[in-house]
Amino acid sequence: MDLFCDAGPPRIAPLALDVYPDDLSSISLKRLSNGGLAVTYDNVKEYGQDNRQTFQVLLTSDGTIDIYYAQVDSANVAVGLSGGYAVSSPEPVVFSESICGQTPHPTSEMTTPAPTGMPTVFDDNEAGSHTQEFPSYQPLDLVGRTVVYSPVDDPDGQHYSICVFDGGTWVPTDAPGTAELDLGDDDSIPVSLEGMMGFTFFGVPYSECFVGSNGYITFREGDSSFSASILVHFQLPRISALFCDLSRDENSTVTWLSNGYVTVVTWEEVRVFGTEERQSMQVTMYRDGTISVMYAKAEAISSDRIVGLSDGFWPDEFVSEDLDSQQCLGILTPEPTSEWTPVRTYDTDGDDDFVNTPNPSDDENIPLPTEPLVGQPPVEELAAYRPLDLIGHTVVYTPEANGSYSSCVYSGGDWLPALSPGSYELDLADDSSAQVSLAGLNFTFFGARYDTAFIGSNGYVTFGSEDSSYSGTVDSHFSLPRISALFCDLTPDEQSTISWQLKPHMAVVTWEEIKAWDTELRQSMQATLHRDGTITVMYTKAQANSPRVVGLSEGIQPDDFVLDDLDSQQCISSSPIPTPAATPDGPDNTKQPPTEELWTYMPLDLIGHTVVYRPLLNTDNTYSYSACVYNGGNWIPSSLPGTVLLPLGDDDSLEVSLSGLGGFAFFGTNYSSVFVGSNGYITFGMANTYFSGTITDHFALPRISALFCDLSPDATSSVSWLLADDRLVVTWEEIRSYGDVDQRQSFQASLFSDGTINVMYAKAQATSPRVVGLSNGVYPESFVSDDLDSQECVDVTPIPPIHYTPGPTLDPGTLKPTPTPMPTSTTTSTPAPTPSPPPPAPLQVFHREEPFGLANRRV
Repeated sequence: MDLFCDAGPPRIAPLALDVYPDDLSSISLKRLSNGGLAVTYDNVKEYGQDNRQTFQVLLTSDGTIDIYYAQVDSANVAVGLSGGYAVSSPEPVVFSESICGQTPHPTSEMTTPAPTGMPTVFDDNEAGSHTQEFPSYQPLDLVGRTVVYSPVDDPDGQHYSICVFDGGTWVPTDAPGTAELDLGDDDSIPVSLEGMMGFTFFGVPYSECFVGSNGYITFREGDSSFSASILVHFQLPRISALFCDLSRDENSTVTWLSNGYVTVVTWEEVRVFGTEERQSMQVTMYRDGTISVMYAKAEAISSDRIVGLSDGFWPDEFVSEDLDSQQCLGILTPEPTSEWTPVRTYDTDGDDDFVNTPNPSDDENIPLPTEPLVGQPPVEELAAYRPLDLIGHTVVYTPEANGSYSSCVYSGGDWLPALSPGSYELDLADDSSAQVSLAGLNFTFFGARYDTAFIGSNGYVTFGSEDSSYSGTVDSHFSLPRISALFCDLTPDEQSTISWQLKPHMAVVTWEEIKAWDTELRQSMQATLHRDGTITVMYTKAQANSPRVVGLSEGIQPDDFVLDDLDSQQCISSSPIPTPAATPDGPDNTKQPPTEELWTYMPLDLIGHTVVYRPLLNTDNTYSYSACVYNGGNWIPSSLPGTVLLPLGDDDSLEVSLSGLGGFAFFGTNYSSVFVGSNGYITFGMANTYFSGTITDHFALPRISALFCDLSPDATSSVSWLLADDRLVVTWEEIRSYGDVDQRQSFQASLFSDGTINVMYAKAQATSPRVVGLSNGVYPESFVSDDLDSQECVDVTPIPPIHYTPGPTLDPGTLKPTPTPMPTSTTTSTPAPTPSPPPPAPLQVFHREEPFGLANRRV
């Protein structure tokens, strides 16, 4: 190259090539914190060609020059240095890893570390950066999920741990106090964080952040970068919610709001530049430094994307992380909503203060109950001078399927300091209360969901209305929905603290060193409200000797109140699972129906098999079932004439008439219809939409759990039914697991007129909790999971072929189409479908010097 041979200015030629910037490229200069310089050529184009290049030159204070190459499409280039003097015949150098004595690092984005022995210009703070690359056409596997980044302090500085859970709560963009950000394309706007007393990110406190139109939040300075490369991601302290080339239009919004405790930034229906691929994601920054990012929609597929955190320094060795691999513990999945419609949680009373005062005319507020939900909640009343026997213990209140609570106690517990980072001290006077927001927690209490709570100085939390009652009596306790941590006449003073803290998965209320009124007797207790509805209360000090109440209230006093002894029921574990009791005068719960429980990631060993359930008449004239399994089976095609497709949505159930079959006897009761659920079961007597795949939910109703788990029909799946002369056939075919389009299930249940039930499994890829078996609607006294595969059938009778009699129709009013009658002929059933190998993937290779025939086109 002449530029190296001729005299001229000293030169660094990272890529000697005729390039020029256009509207898709950028060239930037940045001074680094260590005194060096970074010059970045991002997506620059070769003149007259469609080639693109991305590279960066790092100049360090000791004279070292590091050049990183992320993308080089051009072939005829020169790389090197020039001292500015003419050279008659320069000797070419072939660069290789062996020159620096390094081992190659096979990653796709700027991953080569500085050569051995040379000082690196970046801080080694890769621990906890948690960043994942999504190349173009790789789908984002976080849709419908929330990523939680939790700050962790250690001697080397602050970093983050990460976990992911299904679901989450979406704060609506029309919530009062929300401000829309007027962002242009490739734009950034500063947003103040002073309302929440600043925000600490990687150990550095910031009073403002910069919201970018391209799906990220930066600190220290704004950014307009649109090329989602790892190089750009690590240039600044950054939260990359979904970093890619995005562009607002009339159908999209970017908003922010702050209520003093959290700051929420939302990109809603923002499209990828030049396409109609839409994204909706929301970042919530908490006062304690926690960050949660929920993904409601992510259609971007034609461009590269980055998700994760950056402290503003390039790590020594970058490796793309699988953010979806770490599940959050203790966070249960809330009931999903169709298509992830935003959940309204903020400010239902419309007074712009982000706390909600109950308003009887407000449709979104839940009315207080007028009748007890069920039975008596756990409550203990302590008369004056009777000591509290819960000191040093934790009481666990666990919600049951019927909406009530069970309780148990264990020794010890986890105490969160009252004024830990992110907590808020409540300035409560004597006999007073303060309202706090539960937005984002999705908290349900006695079956009602609340987005606010009231914390009282007298040791309780109320819902729906504030309270100033100080008399620790049962009458006062039951006057409102209430958690009485230690309800008695208490008075805050200068030595005491009442605090509240909201986290993505729990809210914590602490009363610390609160004295009893007109005494020096002190109390310290802490109540934690968990996302799944569980409530824990820990006691470290309780000296009060006035009348006190401990327990829960639905807001209605039971007719016959009986004093509980909360200390009498010890927790088997710190997270007990309640076992429903048998209903009086109901079915016999001593005989367990055949049922197998499969935990998360436990494989189903019934694929390619058929389970046969046969009814048995017991000596006491009750009914039970035997179960056996045989290899193979007869799969009835869902394409047969007379088959009716069920238009089931997510967590849905529809009724199917059995009038053409003469009804069906199940556990001794004859039913004229059944209810087919999208989540892999058939119920009797009533519809059901449970999705959790737990034993408790399985036994809540008479049920055939073919494969009870969280399933979701989509365009490539079907749920159908077929009524023949001797049986009802229900088929779930290619039903996907909720939140995972790659996990599919195909199984078929046949209900014969003699009461026999056959279930055949052709495919079962779900890894969530599942239940397979039968239920009479009553939880057994002592449940033991069966191994259905262990009992082989020894007398398998060939199943007769499907036979139709023309004319069977549904009962009037069932809202189902009439099945198409099939001619009275015998149709031989076919074996279960087996997956076919996919066709070869389309592939075209373009060799060097061969024109690229797809430029400016879309495949």
